[in-house]
Amino acid sequence: MAWPAEGTVKHEPFRLWRDGVTQGLLADFLECRQKCMYRMMGFEPAGETSKALVVGSAIHDALEKARRRLRPGAVLSDGEAEGIVSALEVVEAAEGRVTEHSAYAWTLAWALLQPYFQFYCVDDRKIEWVELEGEFCVEQDVFPYANFCFRGKFDGVFRSRGSKLWLLETKTRSIVDGEGLSESVGFNHQVMFYLNALKMMSGEMPGGVLYDVIKKPALRVKKSETLQEFGCRVRRDATENPDKYFFRFEVPVDAGAMAIYRLELRGLLEDFVLWYEEGCWPHYRRTAACLGKFGRCKYLRMCDTGSSDGYTRKKQFKYEELGG
Repeated sequence: MAWPAEGTVKHEPFRLWRDGVTQGLLADFLECRQKCMYRMMGFEPAGETSKALVVGSAIHDALEKARRRLRPGAVLSDGEAEGIVSALEVVEAAEGRVTEHSAYAWTLAWALLQPYFQFYCVDDRKIEWVELEGEFCVEQDVFPYANFCFRGKFDGVFRSRGSKLWLLETKTRSIVDGEGLSESVGFNHQVMFYLNALKMMSGEMPGGVLYDVIKKPALRVKKSETLQEFGCRVRRDATENPDKYFFRFEVPVDAGAMAIYRLELRGLLEDFVLWYEEGCWPHYRRTAACLGKFGRCKYLRMCDTGSSDGYTRKKQFKYEELGG
């Protein structure tokens, strides 16, 4: 299979030199090369099928928009919370991304937004923030045989009391396993990719990551209540019992763990670059990814039928995580 030459196709796919790589693209490559190829070609389903991903994305998008709007340590008002979620719903509808789970997801995002900022307002005022929700694009120095950038977006970067830079990484979870997150941080691709980028940009070895975990509510919608009533019930519970929903814990990362990660990243980049430059070859599908931890792969129907019906295709490749 030959990757189309630049300017020869109606829909411009991924170009390594122009688009660089994000941790998400490399994660897709690790998960399934077919999934990665469809993404690089710009295909997206009309709506995300996984409820867990829809809910997680809604909460994360609402937090991002609020962080961009508020000064650190500010408390969100009722009107601000409602306005943020309403604006995001309008964008989702305009882009044709509404799914059967969207209304539930935005209800939870609204319900948790104000209690989150209320719970952390005092702590966040004490933190020396360097940036919040900042995008980065830094020339990679791990794989010496190709020129491209590492790209992504930090949830937050701050300096600790000992003056080291730390990464804030927000997660949504149904079960909070702090010990598991701590033990796996040295080979957590997403976190280490961001810490490595932070090290490259600052010239400093970061201290580690502050996990900012939001636990999805155990409450369920009652048959006798509307979604709005359910959202009010979740919001009230999160306000009265914030320690059931919001968790933060620091996990340090040392130079040894970073060195090991960079060696492993070099091997991953070598595989990816050679595969890309050979027109996505050698190529195979990893069938274990068809039905994963978040449900069915969003490209499963395309793999099964060979048809792109029900999928949109971007005129030019852009990363979703960077607003594309």
